[in-house]
Amino acid sequence: MLSSQSDKGCKPFLDAYDKLKLGDISGAVSALDELNELQYYLSTIILEIQLVELGGDVTQLPLFTQGLRENVPVGSVNTRDIYLDLTRTWEEKVGVLLPYDEVIYRNQYSNSDGTLHGVIYALCQQGQHEKAIPYAQASNTYSREFLAEAWAKIIPGLADGELKERAIRNLADLGTLRPMIQDGGEEAAAYGTAIETFAAINLDSHHPEVQRCFKGLMRLARHYAPKDVRSGGTFCAAVAAARLAGKQNHEGWYKMAETLTNHVWNDDLNDRARVALELSSYQMGKRLIEDLKGSVESIGYDWSAIDDPVFILNQYVDGNSRQKQDADTELANAIKSGKDVSVLVEQRMSDEDRNNPYNTKEGNRFELGCKLCLPDDELEKLYSAIHPSWQKECLIKGVAHGFNGQPERVLPYLDKGYPEGDQFGIYTKDLLPYLTNELLDKAEKFYVENEQSEALTLLAAYWFTHGDLQKATRIIGQLGEATSVEEWTPSYRRGFSSDKPFITIAEIESGKNELPYSGDVADISSVIKTCKTASALAEAVKNHWQDEAFVNAALKAAQLKKYQKNYDDRCALIQLFVVAGEIDQAVALLPSVNKGKSKPGDGDYAVEPLKTILGYLHDHPEHITPELLASLLSEVAKVFPQYVWRLFFQLSRLSCRLPMASRTKLLTEILAVKRRVYSRHFDHMPFYLGVLKGTLEIEGYNENNQSEIKAWLMTLSDLVQQDSIYVSAQWIVSQYANLKPHLPEDIWQQWSVDTLTTLYHRALKEYSGQLRALELFECAYRHLWSVNDDSVMAIFLQSGQLPQHLHAEVCRSIWKDIHLAPNPFAVLTMTQPDQTSTDVMKREFVEALCRVIAQEKHPDADRLKDLIA
Repeated sequence: MLSSQSDKGCKPFLDAYDKLKLGDISGAVSALDELNELQYYLSTIILEIQLVELGGDVTQLPLFTQGLRENVPVGSVNTRDIYLDLTRTWEEKVGVLLPYDEVIYRNQYSNSDGTLHGVIYALCQQGQHEKAIPYAQASNTYSREFLAEAWAKIIPGLADGELKERAIRNLADLGTLRPMIQDGGEEAAAYGTAIETFAAINLDSHHPEVQRCFKGLMRLARHYAPKDVRSGGTFCAAVAAARLAGKQNHEGWYKMAETLTNHVWNDDLNDRARVALELSSYQMGKRLIEDLKGSVESIGYDWSAIDDPVFILNQYVDGNSRQKQDADTELANAIKSGKDVSVLVEQRMSDEDRNNPYNTKEGNRFELGCKLCLPDDELEKLYSAIHPSWQKECLIKGVAHGFNGQPERVLPYLDKGYPEGDQFGIYTKDLLPYLTNELLDKAEKFYVENEQSEALTLLAAYWFTHGDLQKATRIIGQLGEATSVEEWTPSYRRGFSSDKPFITIAEIESGKNELPYSGDVADISSVIKTCKTASALAEAVKNHWQDEAFVNAALKAAQLKKYQKNYDDRCALIQLFVVAGEIDQAVALLPSVNKGKSKPGDGDYAVEPLKTILGYLHDHPEHITPELLASLLSEVAKVFPQYVWRLFFQLSRLSCRLPMASRTKLLTEILAVKRRVYSRHFDHMPFYLGVLKGTLEIEGYNENNQSEIKAWLMTLSDLVQQDSIYVSAQWIVSQYANLKPHLPEDIWQQWSVDTLTTLYHRALKEYSGQLRALELFECAYRHLWSVNDDSVMAIFLQSGQLPQHLHAEVCRSIWKDIHLAPNPFAVLTMTQPDQTSTDVMKREFVEALCRVIAQEKHPDADRLKDLIA
């Protein structure tokens, strides 16, 4: 049992731990309230583990999750900052005991369903395979490789029957999911894991799911993929099939292995798969033991010197011994045995200089010297050649990767460079076995000063797992920024979004791009001469856009070749032409900046120029012509669809300003392009929303078009239920808010509620579903408030369809933003907590009420403020 002293360490944690030992779990949770988010999260994990290890009442574990809900918003901590071994301990001891809903909630703090998969593995290790099934079913199918591995853990432990057959089908389904992720590596890995699993449980090769996976994998494997991402899954399946064929003398599995091996593109994996096939042939009686001689010798072994060639070859297939020994290991062994291999060492150093382009030559030589276990005097020479500013970092990297079999040599080097040489704590985990208490204390001080939370949580977990609660809690007390846990933060203001303004749809629609004016130019030719680049010329035109003489001179100068040298120059000229109102020239220049790359990693290229031109046309519709929009459509169609789905909204919206015949023709062309570019129906919503918005702007809602408007709304209602790749659900919400000024209130409210309901249920199915739902509702109330509506959110909050905790989180976010509400007292009325609400909820509601009273200049505002204080 750990002991605690209240005079040292992190007092809130120590108080909580004392209460936990007394069985007061509620008091233990309350004692953590003063901690910041990272401290609170780490303390919760440690206390939960302690409760289990002390034999406490594990039925009270959910109280800790309730504390997290109230004090640690999802997304406010990076769980990568938590030492992995501590997380695994929590999964094995606590996660397996928590109710299903608690685990699902806790998973939202992890990355890529890490908590779900960790709990699945822990349950399977404990023989609770059936209990793990709901967690696999709740996992995000986007991580197909990891989810396949989870099912592979579950299936072998299930009894034969319908439950096992369903699990087998679930595993087989993963490779069939679409859209395919990038180049099919995830799907190939899922198929490979499925075939491995089916072989492990001795399914027949003609089993329907085995055949489905084999055929699906072959559809992928027969084509070479970029970076050869499919060979790994194909190799795993080929080896599993070969081994089962040899074990059962099964011709069906053998033919499957043979076919798969022929489609493993990676040379090394193909060689290993063929060796597995040879071993299978030998076990099936098709080959003699002597036939394995060629394969044994090809991997560096002497046939006459080995006793068990089958074992050696199986090791090779598994990748445990691709070669007898790598050259560096052989060289290091020679050095440790005292042989004179200086010539070979110098040759190896020269190879390192030539083949390793990373870091510095001197640093690379020192790290290689540590790997080769060179004598200390030679390492000292290499070390002294490194620039002083890099010495300690190179020293720690060398020690972390070197001195294999010589642990006694590590500590003297650590004394010279640790922890300064491990600035971010990257190597600390590997070095823990060698670190003295003095070095650990030194590391703690260093990482506190440098705010390296990951390294500190590692040290805290180390002391905790070694029984020194005092040092563990001392570190916990120094973790993270001193943020107030009493301050709930809406999710759209957390993390990387914290410094980004939330721009509502009302702000977007009302914001015409008016440029500031810096006055007329006195000496036009001098100003133009100072503009050495097209960007400078465009900036000058922006500053003096009302000076007609200067703008004309700049347009003339823009024809010079020096302003059109590269992509950036031409983008700047497009901006210049747009500011000058020369929209035809801007459009004519678009093909020169639109590279039309087909993959997302190649950049967005012409997107910004296109947005600039479309934005100008929105503000100056008098320039719109069918030919102009058709030219823009042809350029939009070239760009990778990830970047331009919003542009289809703008194009279809602007098209509604054309005469009816031209409008119909162009909208047909836009829809045809969109259907060709976007395979998912949901991604067609921007087109229909653009048509709807444009029509309502021009014609309004009237008897002549109401049936057409309702038909479009019905189409949108169908599309929102389909699969999506690119289009953002939050953007969809903003555009429904954008329709409010044009539609009758009852019609607009009905369709908005229906759409938001569908998007909410979609969000729950995504990774970190409850967080996605919270983000959706936060986005919804911000956009809806901007168009003076609080009725849609009221319907949701009063419907009872939101889970209790999601309802609470939405309310807490609303209270933090209450100053933005169009009718704050009405919003407070619909969100007021009830008797079962927590004290935190009641306090935050009262704080929001006080702010509203002060904002509305209520006569009792000052008295209430004094009373609360």
